[in-house]
Amino acid sequence: MKVVCLRNRETPEGDPMEPGGGPRVTVGAEYLVYAVAWDSSGKTVYYLCDDLYSYYPFPHFGEWFSVTDGRLPSAWILAQSDFGARCAYGLYAAEWAGDRYFYDRVSDAEPAATGAWFGIKEQIDAEVASSP
Repeated sequence: MKVVCLRNRETPEGDPMEPGGGPRVTVGAEYLVYAVAWDSSGKTVYYLCDDLYSYYPFPHFGEWFSVTDGRLPSAWILAQSDFGARCAYGLYAAEWAGDRYFYDRVSDAEPAATGAWFGIKEQIDAEVASSP
């Protein structure tokens, strides 16, 4: 799945989706989506390797993007999220969907979690690269 950035305005102060409020995405740039989540109000969140990517994907508001390639990675499964109040359902790789703290462990650079994340990323990257 790919999305193109439509805007990157600063988010409202206090919103945890963009620490510091600075843009992490470029208008007009296309990004691969590594997970999708929907919060309890139905808002979409895309997990992307954005312009500041170092070793884990970062969540971004869905309304900032338009889907350019809607094909879903084979690794994704639909899961009810118990990852806090922000996300109710999502499409994640099985390792992510089955571990409530997977994203936290990856962002904390825990070796087992980051190893699993790099495997997920490699699989999704390869699928997208091989698709027409």
